[in-house]
Amino acid sequence: MIKIIETFANHKIAANGAMILILVLGLWSVGKINNQFFPDFEFERITASSSWSGVSAEDMYSSVGIPLQQALIGLPEIDSITTSANEGRVSLFISITDRAESLSAASDLIEDVLNAVSLPEDAGDIVISTPQRRENVADFLLYGDVSLDELSDLSYSVKRELLSEGFAQVNLQGIPSQEVQISVAMESLLDANLTLAQIAQSVAQEYTAQPAGTSEGNSLTLQLRSQTPEVELASLYNTIIKTLDDGSTLKLGDVADIQRVQSRQSNQLFYKGLPAVRVSLQRTAGEDTLENAEMMNNWLKTFEPSLPESIQLHLYNETWKIVQAQLSLLIGNGLLGMALVLVSLFFFLNTRLAFWVALGIPTSFFATFIVMAQLGLTMNTISLFGFMIALGIIVDDAIVVGEQARAYQQLGMPANEASLKAAKKMWPPVLASSLTTIAAFLPLTFISGPIGRLAQDIPIIVTIAIIASLIECFLILPGHLSHSHHKKDRPMRQKLDAGYNKIRDNYFRPIVRWSLTHRSILIAIILANFIIAVGMVTSRTVPFQFQPSVESPSLSVSVTFAEGVNQNKVNTFVDHLTNKLQEVEDETGYDFIKTAIVTRNQGNKGNQARIDVELISDQDRPYTNQELVNQWRSATVLISEIDNISFGRGRRWGGESGDISIQLSGTNVQAIKAASLNLQNRLDALDALSDATDSLPYGDEQLQFTLTPLALDLGISEAQVATFIRQNIEGIKATTQVSELLTLNVVVMLPEAQRKSINEIMALPYRAADNSLIPLDDLINSTYQRGIDGIRAQDGLISVNVSATLDSDQMTSDSMYIYLEETVLPEFKASFGEISVELSGDAKEQEEFISETLLILLGVIALIYGILAWVFESYIWPLAILMTVPFGLTGAIYGHWLIDLPLSSLSILGLFGLSGIVINDSIVLISVYQDLRKEGMAIYQALEEAVASRLRPVILTTVTTMAGLTPFLFETSLDAEFLKPIAAGIVFGLLFGTLLILLFVPALLLTIEQIKEKFVKQ
Repeated sequence: MIKIIETFANHKIAANGAMILILVLGLWSVGKINNQFFPDFEFERITASSSWSGVSAEDMYSSVGIPLQQALIGLPEIDSITTSANEGRVSLFISITDRAESLSAASDLIEDVLNAVSLPEDAGDIVISTPQRRENVADFLLYGDVSLDELSDLSYSVKRELLSEGFAQVNLQGIPSQEVQISVAMESLLDANLTLAQIAQSVAQEYTAQPAGTSEGNSLTLQLRSQTPEVELASLYNTIIKTLDDGSTLKLGDVADIQRVQSRQSNQLFYKGLPAVRVSLQRTAGEDTLENAEMMNNWLKTFEPSLPESIQLHLYNETWKIVQAQLSLLIGNGLLGMALVLVSLFFFLNTRLAFWVALGIPTSFFATFIVMAQLGLTMNTISLFGFMIALGIIVDDAIVVGEQARAYQQLGMPANEASLKAAKKMWPPVLASSLTTIAAFLPLTFISGPIGRLAQDIPIIVTIAIIASLIECFLILPGHLSHSHHKKDRPMRQKLDAGYNKIRDNYFRPIVRWSLTHRSILIAIILANFIIAVGMVTSRTVPFQFQPSVESPSLSVSVTFAEGVNQNKVNTFVDHLTNKLQEVEDETGYDFIKTAIVTRNQGNKGNQARIDVELISDQDRPYTNQELVNQWRSATVLISEIDNISFGRGRRWGGESGDISIQLSGTNVQAIKAASLNLQNRLDALDALSDATDSLPYGDEQLQFTLTPLALDLGISEAQVATFIRQNIEGIKATTQVSELLTLNVVVMLPEAQRKSINEIMALPYRAADNSLIPLDDLINSTYQRGIDGIRAQDGLISVNVSATLDSDQMTSDSMYIYLEETVLPEFKASFGEISVELSGDAKEQEEFISETLLILLGVIALIYGILAWVFESYIWPLAILMTVPFGLTGAIYGHWLIDLPLSSLSILGLFGLSGIVINDSIVLISVYQDLRKEGMAIYQALEEAVASRLRPVILTTVTTMAGLTPFLFETSLDAEFLKPIAAGIVFGLLFGTLLILLFVPALLLTIEQIKEKFVKQ
């Protein structure tokens, strides 16, 4: 490396050539880097699902879910299995371990294992998929006083256009599902001696493409496939369903009424009281959010003028604007920080030196852009923040080399010789400090979970920037300095240097001498402050909140009514909610509602509804999301038919609601449900919690039956009866037709009048094996019980999450979990001893995060110790540096307390970065001390001179790092909330860390040296 440094320092154009090449390639690379909100990351998860129309959640779990999960439990490639069973569908969410060769290989293995499982004959095929993360770009509503058919046709046309424009994902919501219903009365079935299943089979044979085999010739092999006509009502009427004895045929139209209908319980959206369809535009991994937004805006310019007068378009939920605001905020604060850095450099350094040091910043950043483009990294909130952290580190490296070169020039050494000697001398300590900083940051990429995946761009960007800074400092900077001849400083520069020297020699040196001679007092003061800081955390003076609550400008309310409730009551209450929200807006005096969308038949269930509200920016209203949702909840008058209601304040991080989550597990669904209801009541009784709910909602009323002696005598099985009931109530899907974007099911069923009540169902005639007809009521003993809408199991054990919304103005999530563990849960566990209880949600993630972080911390300390021991050729001296790490937390904790900010997982990540920066400065300090000792200087004098020589670089590192991050601490917008914990940890920690570097480390070095001398004398 030394020879390469010499080559670049002595070559006339090498330094400038390398810099120009980096700048040009960097500019080109910037255009290749995508802009988005958060980094792309892959879900290490596989989904397996199966459908079985009309089957209850309990039966789906017992007959499909259990066999599938039992087949997978024990595979080393699988970390955990979450099973979700709902009416007619079961899904397994499978987390993959590091033992899997790849996600694709794990998917193939899982598919092979599950396909070998024996499932009921009527259960659908198992579908294996890998979830893909998508980021919203924007939504818009098409609404008007028109029929849903007209809105639907227009929406399908819009989707086709947007897909052809290049959008990867376009979703429609609010279009009612449609199907072709073939209604055959029971009398017609009996007269024709047919069943619904036989008619469905005839339709399926006519309208489902079937393989016809292969034809092999001498030179050609053809695969044969029948041509399938599209389903048309006219052709359906002519479908032959039976050939009679006399040779004539019975057609479908002879016995059936055929019509294309809309489902009455499909999602229905309303905006301003008018029917609406939502069009959602999403980007996939590898796409640029802002480019997608530009494409959308260009399309809207041509589309909106073409809309019919009766239909309007409303654009909302424009996530791309949040991305743009975030990037603008970061870039703006970054430029402000850069300006402060430049001012600091020119204030503390010689003008020429400051210029070359400052030039290293864009050079290092542009080199980072080149690597980002090659690695597929994106320009997002997290990566840009990584640049802000790297700013001070980059400047420090350049200052160390530049100041050393200037010192040699002041001794009369030629510029080229001074720059080369400075680079050679500072290469080992700067390399070591860079390696230790990388060692502090890079292991953070191993943190799993949402926080780890989200923040992984920070250590990657900082690592790349440090490596780029090394290249700039030792290949480009010496070349520039070698051609920058020393000249007498201007009067202003001389005055500034004289002022700095005066402060250093008359004020700072006496402090250093005092700290060395009274080091026990200094160490006691630092230790006392550390104890106080730890006490502030343990006493909750500085609370801990695992995930920072970053709100988005939105509110919502979801409501579930008792099964069978009158639809008018549902609609009336939804109108009541809408009116109360408007009253809250009127009372506040602020028009905070931008968009309010009512969803009826939420989840295709007539007893569920939802209202989503988009708010104006938090900068334009004095009320927080929590305050508005509290007012809305207080103004709402609940009715007795409501099963559950949940008000949510939208958040960009941490979910929409359910801040507190507790998992109950057991083997009996009904027992778990009873325990869940009891726990919900306990949570709702707490002032800081509201809207308690669970993941085990009640479903429809279920008919449960056993066979009568008559049925048993006739050899009829429960499965046969269940199939008969299901087919006559739900109908039988004969075929599915896909026409462009529309999927149409063709269903053979009884007329609604013959299946709308339990009396009609029980009177249905069952055809026995001897062809006799027996009323269903004679074959079964029936009871009725309200069923469960969905069952969730974790690794084979039935579980339910009980969640509640936390008012963060009253208590943090960490404090609430502690309160629950100490007061609420012990009594609850005593009442439900058979139920397993554990904290889930944030609490579970927090436990995993802390355990992983502690393990990584041990690895980081061991790695840094190894680097320091190698650099200093000592097992003792690295301890002087590593001891500063825990004490560096003091400033960070004080800072969080000062700006009233809870500690969080992101604060902890910031402390890793802080440790790297503090260690970085300490290494160079000890290297200078070593050199002075080798020159024969006494211990006290060498320590004082080493600290005095490092004062300016340490101050500059602190000032430049703080300059880049401090603007975030004073941001009041939601866009900065996510980044504040990291910024606070580094900024305030570095303030205290500066004291540690300049006073505490020398005191520890002195102690170590004196101990070594005692051992030598002995």
